[in-house]
Amino acid sequence: MVETERITMSQTLELIVQELQQRIGQMTSDYETKLAVMKAQATEQIQARDKKIIELEAKLDGEN
Repeated sequence: MVETERITMSQTLELIVQELQQRIGQMTSDYETKLAVMKAQATEQIQARDKKIIELEAKLDGEN
């Protein structure tokens, strides 16, 4: 009886660990997705800023 309980407890703990590993994997995936979106948005903003700088420099050059 004790051996059976030990096996059951071991199986339960193994299932718990598997579930936690899956949850950690999902959280990591979500984090990486959000990070990729933020990097893409930052890149777009930097490109827009750089374009505006070039336009302003061209305007200044045209005035001189």
